[in-house]
Amino acid sequence: MKRILCLSLAICLALIAVSCHKDKHPPVKVPTSFDVMMEDYKALVKAFPDAKNNFVEARFVLNNEISTTSAENIKPESLELICYTWIEGFSELFILDHDFTTGKTEMNHYSVDTPWTGDMKIPESELQGLQITLEEAIKRAQKDPEAAAGDGLNTRYVTLRKPLWPVWPNPQYVIGGSAGRKNHVFVDSKTGDVVSLEAPVEEGTAKAFLSDDYNMMIDQFSNFEIMGYRIEIHECWVEAQYTLNAPVNSRQASELFPKEVTYLYYAPKASKDGKDILAKGWRDFTAGAMAKLDMSMEELSSPWTGDNYITSDIIDDLIGVDDAIYNLKISPVTDTDTPNVTLRWPVATPALEHPQYVFIGDKTQNVYVDAITGEVSLASK
Repeated sequence: MKRILCLSLAICLALIAVSCHKDKHPPVKVPTSFDVMMEDYKALVKAFPDAKNNFVEARFVLNNEISTTSAENIKPESLELICYTWIEGFSELFILDHDFTTGKTEMNHYSVDTPWTGDMKIPESELQGLQITLEEAIKRAQKDPEAAAGDGLNTRYVTLRKPLWPVWPNPQYVIGGSAGRKNHVFVDSKTGDVVSLEAPVEEGTAKAFLSDDYNMMIDQFSNFEIMGYRIEIHECWVEAQYTLNAPVNSRQASELFPKEVTYLYYAPKASKDGKDILAKGWRDFTAGAMAKLDMSMEELSSPWTGDNYITSDIIDDLIGVDDAIYNLKISPVTDTDTPNVTLRWPVATPALEHPQYVFIGDKTQNVYVDAITGEVSLASK
Protein backbone atom coordinates (compact mmCIF):
# COMPACT_ATOMS: atom_id res chain seq x y z
CA MET A 1 0.00 0.00 0.00
CA LYS A 2 2.85 2.31 0.94
CA ARG A 3 4.52 1.56 -2.39
CA ILE A 4 1.31 2.46 -4.23
CA LEU A 5 1.03 5.77 -2.34
CA CYS A 6 4.66 6.60 -3.04
CA LEU A 7 4.19 5.82 -6.72
CA SER A 8 1.05 8.00 -6.91
CA LEU A 9 2.87 10.83 -5.17
CA ALA A 10 5.77 10.52 -7.58
CA ILE A 11 3.41 10.69 -10.56
CA CYS A 12 1.67 13.77 -9.14
CA LEU A 13 4.98 15.51 -8.53
CA ALA A 14 6.06 14.69 -12.08
CA LEU A 15 2.84 16.14 -13.50
CA ILE A 16 3.23 19.28 -11.39
CA ALA A 17 6.82 19.62 -12.60
CA VAL A 18 5.72 19.29 -16.21
CA SER A 19 2.94 21.84 -15.63
CA CYS A 20 5.35 24.28 -14.02
CA HIS A 21 7.80 23.75 -16.84
CA LYS A 22 5.10 24.60 -19.35
CA ASP A 23 4.13 27.73 -17.41
CA LYS A 24 7.71 28.93 -17.66
CA HIS A 25 7.47 29.16 -21.43
CA PRO A 26 7.32 32.86 -22.35
CA PRO A 27 4.04 34.03 -23.96
CA VAL A 28 4.04 34.61 -27.68
CA LYS A 29 4.80 38.28 -28.33
CA VAL A 30 2.24 40.10 -30.44
CA PRO A 31 4.06 42.40 -32.90
CA THR A 32 3.45 46.10 -32.28
CA SER A 33 2.93 48.63 -35.04
CA PHE A 34 6.54 49.67 -34.48
CA ASP A 35 7.71 46.07 -35.06
CA VAL A 36 5.73 45.94 -38.30
CA MET A 37 7.14 49.30 -39.37
CA MET A 38 10.71 48.12 -38.82
CA GLU A 39 10.10 44.95 -40.83
CA ASP A 40 8.64 47.08 -43.61
CA TYR A 41 11.68 49.36 -43.49
CA LYS A 42 14.02 46.36 -43.82
CA ALA A 43 11.99 45.07 -46.77
CA LEU A 44 12.15 48.47 -48.46
CA VAL A 45 15.93 48.69 -47.96
CA LYS A 46 16.36 45.17 -49.33
CA ALA A 47 14.43 46.14 -52.48
CA PHE A 48 16.04 49.60 -52.77
CA PRO A 49 19.47 49.83 -51.06
CA ASP A 50 19.54 53.64 -51.45
CA ALA A 51 16.69 53.79 -48.92
CA LYS A 52 19.05 52.68 -46.13
CA ASN A 53 19.53 55.31 -43.41
CA ASN A 54 17.19 57.67 -45.30
CA PHE A 55 13.97 57.12 -43.31
CA VAL A 56 11.90 60.32 -43.08
CA GLU A 57 8.28 59.40 -42.25
CA ALA A 58 5.91 56.62 -41.28
CA ARG A 59 2.33 57.77 -41.78
CA PHE A 60 -0.30 55.74 -39.91
CA VAL A 61 -4.05 55.87 -40.61
CA LEU A 62 -6.08 54.56 -37.65
CA ASN A 63 -9.43 52.79 -37.59
CA ASN A 64 -10.94 55.28 -35.11
CA GLU A 65 -10.50 58.87 -34.01
CA ILE A 66 -8.17 59.21 -31.03
CA SER A 67 -10.30 61.72 -29.11
CA THR A 68 -13.44 59.54 -29.06
CA THR A 69 -12.11 55.98 -28.78
CA SER A 70 -10.30 54.10 -26.01
CA ALA A 71 -6.68 53.31 -26.83
CA GLU A 72 -7.38 49.55 -26.67
CA ASN A 73 -9.82 49.88 -29.57
CA ILE A 74 -7.54 51.93 -31.83
CA LYS A 75 -5.60 49.98 -34.45
CA PRO A 76 -3.75 51.09 -37.59
CA GLU A 77 -5.57 50.49 -40.87
CA SER A 78 -2.63 51.39 -43.07
CA LEU A 79 0.97 52.57 -43.04
CA GLU A 80 2.89 54.59 -45.61
CA LEU A 81 6.65 54.40 -44.98
CA ILE A 82 8.81 56.95 -46.81
CA CYS A 83 12.57 57.09 -47.33
CA TYR A 84 14.15 60.02 -49.18
CA THR A 85 17.53 61.02 -50.54
CA TRP A 86 18.82 63.66 -52.98
CA ILE A 87 20.86 62.28 -55.89
CA GLU A 88 22.18 64.33 -58.82
CA GLY A 89 19.58 67.08 -58.59
CA PHE A 90 16.55 64.89 -57.96
CA SER A 91 14.64 63.69 -54.92
CA GLU A 92 14.63 59.91 -54.85
CA LEU A 93 11.58 58.66 -52.94
CA PHE A 94 11.18 55.08 -51.78
CA ILE A 95 7.72 54.26 -50.48
CA LEU A 96 6.12 51.18 -48.96
CA ASP A 97 2.34 51.04 -48.45
CA HIS A 98 1.07 48.46 -45.95
CA ASP A 99 -2.64 47.57 -45.71
CA PHE A 100 -3.16 46.09 -42.23
CA THR A 101 -6.59 44.73 -43.17
CA THR A 102 -5.34 42.55 -46.01
CA GLY A 103 -1.71 42.30 -44.93
CA LYS A 104 -0.59 43.29 -48.42
CA THR A 105 2.36 45.62 -49.06
CA GLU A 106 3.32 47.56 -52.18
CA MET A 107 6.61 49.31 -52.90
CA ASN A 108 7.31 52.20 -55.25
CA HIS A 109 10.28 54.34 -56.24
CA TYR A 110 10.17 57.58 -58.20
CA SER A 111 12.14 60.78 -58.77
CA VAL A 112 10.96 64.40 -58.57
CA ASP A 113 12.81 67.71 -58.92
CA THR A 114 11.46 69.21 -55.67
CA PRO A 115 13.51 68.65 -52.47
CA TRP A 116 11.87 67.03 -49.44
CA THR A 117 11.42 69.64 -46.72
CA GLY A 118 10.24 69.68 -43.13
CA ASP A 119 11.89 66.49 -41.82
CA MET A 120 15.31 65.37 -40.62
CA LYS A 121 16.41 61.89 -41.69
CA ILE A 122 16.27 59.18 -39.01
CA PRO A 123 19.16 56.69 -39.41
CA GLU A 124 18.78 53.00 -38.54
CA SER A 125 20.80 53.35 -35.35
CA GLU A 126 18.34 55.94 -34.04
CA LEU A 127 15.28 53.97 -35.13
CA GLN A 128 16.51 50.88 -33.31
CA GLY A 129 16.95 52.86 -30.07
CA LEU A 130 13.37 54.12 -29.88
CA GLN A 131 11.28 52.87 -26.95
CA ILE A 132 7.73 54.09 -27.50
CA THR A 133 5.33 52.28 -29.82
CA LEU A 134 2.40 53.86 -31.64
CA GLU A 135 0.03 52.15 -29.22
CA GLU A 136 1.86 53.58 -26.20
CA ALA A 137 2.03 57.05 -27.79
CA ILE A 138 -1.76 57.08 -28.23
CA LYS A 139 -2.29 56.07 -24.59
CA ARG A 140 0.03 58.79 -23.33
CA ALA A 141 -1.57 61.46 -25.53
CA GLN A 142 -5.06 60.55 -24.29
CA LYS A 143 -3.93 60.81 -20.65
CA ASP A 144 -2.25 64.20 -21.12
CA PRO A 145 -4.64 66.98 -19.92
CA GLU A 146 -3.33 69.66 -22.29
CA ALA A 147 -3.44 67.41 -25.35
CA ALA A 148 -6.94 66.19 -24.51
CA ALA A 149 -8.21 69.78 -24.04
CA GLY A 150 -7.35 70.90 -27.60
CA ASP A 151 -8.35 69.68 -31.05
CA GLY A 152 -5.10 67.80 -31.71
CA LEU A 153 -6.59 64.38 -30.93
CA ASN A 154 -9.60 64.83 -33.23
CA THR A 155 -7.93 62.74 -35.88
CA ARG A 156 -7.17 59.29 -37.26
CA TYR A 157 -3.72 60.29 -38.51
CA VAL A 158 -0.36 59.88 -36.75
CA THR A 159 3.07 60.35 -38.35
CA LEU A 160 6.41 59.23 -36.91
CA ARG A 161 8.91 61.88 -38.03
CA LYS A 162 11.61 64.25 -36.82
CA PRO A 163 10.45 67.76 -37.75
CA LEU A 164 13.02 70.39 -38.67
CA TRP A 165 10.97 72.88 -36.64
CA PRO A 166 10.32 72.94 -33.79
CA VAL A 167 13.69 71.33 -33.06
CA TRP A 168 13.33 67.98 -31.26
CA PRO A 169 16.06 65.79 -29.74
CA ASN A 170 14.26 62.61 -30.80
CA PRO A 171 11.76 61.52 -33.48
CA GLN A 172 8.16 62.32 -32.59
CA TYR A 173 4.76 60.76 -33.09
CA VAL A 174 3.02 63.80 -34.58
CA ILE A 175 -0.70 63.46 -33.97
CA GLY A 176 -2.97 65.45 -36.23
CA GLY A 177 -1.92 64.69 -39.76
CA SER A 178 -2.68 68.11 -41.24
CA ALA A 179 -0.89 71.43 -41.32
CA GLY A 180 -4.21 73.19 -40.76
CA ARG A 181 -4.94 71.74 -37.33
CA LYS A 182 -4.91 74.36 -34.58
CA ASN A 183 -3.22 72.15 -31.97
CA HIS A 184 -0.44 69.73 -32.81
CA VAL A 185 0.33 66.96 -30.31
CA PHE A 186 3.84 65.48 -30.19
CA VAL A 187 4.78 62.29 -28.33
CA ASP A 188 8.52 61.67 -28.00
CA SER A 189 9.28 58.21 -29.40
CA LYS A 190 12.19 57.70 -27.01
CA THR A 191 11.05 59.29 -23.73
CA GLY A 192 7.26 59.26 -24.13
CA ASP A 193 6.97 62.95 -23.21
CA VAL A 194 3.80 64.64 -24.56
CA VAL A 195 3.81 68.23 -25.85
CA SER A 196 0.87 70.16 -27.28
CA LEU A 197 1.63 73.22 -29.40
CA GLU A 198 -0.60 75.75 -31.12
CA ALA A 199 0.67 76.24 -34.66
CA PRO A 200 0.59 79.86 -35.79
CA VAL A 201 -0.56 80.63 -39.32
CA GLU A 202 2.03 82.70 -41.17
CA GLU A 203 0.71 86.22 -41.73
CA GLY A 204 0.00 87.19 -45.32
CA THR A 205 -0.38 83.64 -46.65
CA ALA A 206 -3.43 82.34 -48.49
CA LYS A 207 -4.13 80.14 -45.47
CA ALA A 208 -4.05 83.14 -43.12
CA PHE A 209 -6.53 85.05 -45.30
CA LEU A 210 -8.90 82.08 -45.63
CA SER A 211 -10.54 82.32 -42.20
CA ASP A 212 -10.48 86.14 -42.08
CA ASP A 213 -12.04 86.46 -45.53
CA TYR A 214 -14.71 83.89 -44.63
CA ASN A 215 -15.83 85.91 -41.60
CA MET A 216 -15.55 89.23 -43.46
CA MET A 217 -17.86 88.07 -46.23
CA ILE A 218 -20.47 86.74 -43.81
CA ASP A 219 -20.49 90.06 -41.93
CA GLN A 220 -20.63 92.14 -45.11
CA PHE A 221 -23.53 90.32 -46.76
CA SER A 222 -25.61 89.95 -43.59
CA ASN A 223 -25.15 93.54 -42.35
CA PHE A 224 -25.18 95.58 -45.57
CA GLU A 225 -27.47 95.70 -48.58
CA ILE A 226 -26.05 94.61 -51.92
CA MET A 227 -28.43 94.73 -54.87
CA GLY A 228 -30.96 96.30 -52.51
CA TYR A 229 -31.18 93.58 -49.82
CA ARG A 230 -29.15 91.60 -47.33
CA ILE A 231 -28.49 87.86 -47.48
CA GLU A 232 -27.28 85.26 -44.98
CA ILE A 233 -24.37 83.23 -46.36
CA HIS A 234 -23.17 81.53 -43.18
CA GLU A 235 -22.38 77.86 -43.99
CA CYS A 236 -22.89 78.57 -47.72
CA TRP A 237 -19.25 78.43 -48.85
CA VAL A 238 -18.66 76.17 -51.87
CA GLU A 239 -15.36 77.13 -53.53
CA ALA A 240 -12.11 79.08 -53.39
CA GLN A 241 -10.69 79.43 -56.90
CA TYR A 242 -6.93 80.13 -56.84
CA THR A 243 -4.82 81.32 -59.76
CA LEU A 244 -1.10 80.67 -59.39
CA ASN A 245 1.73 82.73 -60.86
CA ALA A 246 2.55 79.97 -63.39
CA PRO A 247 1.34 76.54 -64.54
CA VAL A 248 2.03 73.89 -61.91
CA ASN A 249 4.25 71.82 -64.23
CA SER A 250 6.45 74.77 -65.19
CA ARG A 251 8.22 75.43 -61.87
CA GLN A 252 9.31 73.88 -58.59
CA ALA A 253 7.08 74.17 -55.53
CA SER A 254 9.23 76.92 -54.00
CA GLU A 255 8.68 79.10 -57.09
CA LEU A 256 4.88 78.75 -57.21
CA PHE A 257 2.45 80.94 -55.26
CA PRO A 258 -1.19 82.06 -55.51
CA LYS A 259 -1.66 85.44 -57.22
CA GLU A 260 -5.38 85.79 -56.54
CA VAL A 261 -8.42 83.98 -55.20
CA THR A 262 -12.17 84.10 -55.85
CA TYR A 263 -14.45 82.81 -53.08
CA LEU A 264 -17.92 81.54 -54.00
CA TYR A 265 -20.94 81.20 -51.67
CA TYR A 266 -24.18 79.62 -52.84
CA ALA A 267 -27.37 80.66 -51.00
CA PRO A 268 -30.57 78.99 -52.30
CA LYS A 269 -33.72 81.16 -52.53
CA ALA A 270 -32.00 84.03 -50.74
CA SER A 271 -33.18 86.91 -52.96
CA LYS A 272 -36.26 89.03 -52.35
CA ASP A 273 -38.25 87.01 -54.85
CA GLY A 274 -36.82 83.60 -53.87
CA LYS A 275 -34.05 83.26 -56.43
CA ASP A 276 -30.76 81.51 -55.72
CA ILE A 277 -27.81 83.80 -54.98
CA LEU A 278 -24.11 83.40 -55.74
CA ALA A 279 -22.01 85.68 -53.52
CA LYS A 280 -18.40 86.34 -54.56
CA GLY A 281 -15.24 87.63 -52.90
CA TRP A 282 -12.01 88.43 -54.75
CA ARG A 283 -8.55 89.12 -53.34
CA ASP A 284 -5.26 90.05 -55.05
CA PHE A 285 -2.49 88.40 -53.01
CA THR A 286 0.25 90.28 -54.86
CA ALA A 287 -0.95 93.53 -53.27
CA GLY A 288 -0.18 92.19 -49.80
CA ALA A 289 -1.93 93.23 -46.60
CA MET A 290 -3.04 96.55 -48.14
CA ALA A 291 -5.34 94.82 -50.64
CA LYS A 292 -9.03 94.90 -49.83
CA LEU A 293 -11.49 92.08 -50.38
CA ASP A 294 -13.83 92.99 -53.24
CA MET A 295 -17.35 91.55 -53.02
CA SER A 296 -20.32 91.14 -55.33
CA MET A 297 -23.33 88.89 -55.85
CA GLU A 298 -25.63 87.73 -58.61
CA GLU A 299 -28.99 86.05 -58.96
CA LEU A 300 -28.87 82.62 -60.61
CA SER A 301 -31.29 81.18 -63.12
CA SER A 302 -30.40 77.56 -62.27
CA PRO A 303 -29.29 75.83 -59.04
CA TRP A 304 -25.65 75.26 -58.08
CA THR A 305 -24.55 71.67 -58.67
CA GLY A 306 -21.38 69.66 -58.29
CA ASP A 307 -20.18 70.84 -54.86
CA ASN A 308 -20.98 70.16 -51.23
CA TYR A 309 -20.76 73.01 -48.72
CA ILE A 310 -17.43 73.46 -46.90
CA THR A 311 -18.61 73.98 -43.32
CA SER A 312 -17.06 76.45 -40.90
CA ASP A 313 -16.10 73.80 -38.33
CA ILE A 314 -13.32 72.41 -40.57
CA ILE A 315 -11.83 75.67 -41.87
CA ASP A 316 -9.05 75.67 -39.27
CA ASP A 317 -8.18 72.07 -40.22
CA LEU A 318 -7.66 72.83 -43.92
CA ILE A 319 -4.11 72.85 -45.24
CA GLY A 320 -3.11 75.86 -47.32
CA VAL A 321 -2.80 75.90 -51.09
CA ASP A 322 1.01 76.12 -50.65
CA ASP A 323 1.00 72.81 -48.78
CA ALA A 324 -1.24 71.28 -51.44
CA ILE A 325 1.22 72.34 -54.17
CA TYR A 326 4.15 70.83 -52.27
CA ASN A 327 2.30 67.54 -51.67
CA LEU A 328 1.54 67.28 -55.39
CA LYS A 329 5.16 68.02 -56.28
CA ILE A 330 6.58 65.20 -54.15
CA SER A 331 3.98 62.68 -55.34
CA PRO A 332 4.33 60.39 -58.38
CA VAL A 333 1.26 62.01 -59.97
CA THR A 334 1.91 64.14 -63.08
CA ASP A 335 1.83 67.89 -62.44
CA THR A 336 -1.04 69.75 -64.09
CA ASP A 337 -0.37 72.13 -66.98
CA THR A 338 -2.38 75.18 -65.85
CA PRO A 339 -2.14 77.66 -62.94
CA ASN A 340 -5.70 76.90 -61.78
CA VAL A 341 -6.40 75.29 -58.38
CA THR A 342 -9.84 75.17 -56.76
CA LEU A 343 -10.59 74.32 -53.15
CA ARG A 344 -13.96 72.55 -53.25
CA TRP A 345 -15.81 69.47 -51.99
CA PRO A 346 -16.89 67.69 -55.15
CA VAL A 347 -20.06 65.62 -55.18
CA ALA A 348 -18.59 62.28 -56.20
CA THR A 349 -19.26 58.54 -56.10
CA PRO A 350 -17.90 57.11 -53.91
CA ALA A 351 -18.22 60.14 -51.66
CA LEU A 352 -15.06 62.07 -50.78
CA GLU A 353 -14.43 62.25 -47.04
CA HIS A 354 -12.94 65.74 -47.13
CA PRO A 355 -12.77 68.87 -49.31
CA GLN A 356 -10.11 68.73 -52.03
CA TYR A 357 -7.70 71.07 -53.75
CA VAL A 358 -8.51 70.30 -57.38
CA PHE A 359 -5.56 71.01 -59.66
CA ILE A 360 -7.20 71.65 -63.01
CA GLY A 361 -5.36 70.43 -66.08
CA ASP A 362 -5.79 71.36 -69.72
CA LYS A 363 -4.11 68.46 -71.49
CA THR A 364 -3.24 66.72 -68.22
CA GLN A 365 -5.66 64.90 -65.94
CA ASN A 366 -7.13 66.80 -62.98
CA VAL A 367 -5.54 65.97 -59.62
CA TYR A 368 -7.06 65.93 -56.12
CA VAL A 369 -5.08 66.87 -53.02
CA ASP A 370 -7.07 66.15 -49.85
CA ALA A 371 -7.47 69.47 -48.02
CA ILE A 372 -7.25 67.79 -44.61
CA THR A 373 -4.71 64.97 -45.02
CA GLY A 374 -2.74 66.15 -48.08
CA GLU A 375 -3.24 62.80 -49.83
CA VAL A 376 -2.76 63.04 -53.61
CA SER A 377 -4.91 61.17 -56.13
CA LEU A 378 -6.05 61.45 -59.73
CA ALA A 379 -9.54 62.85 -60.22
CA SER A 380 -11.95 60.31 -61.70
CA LYS A 381 -12.90 61.02 -65.29
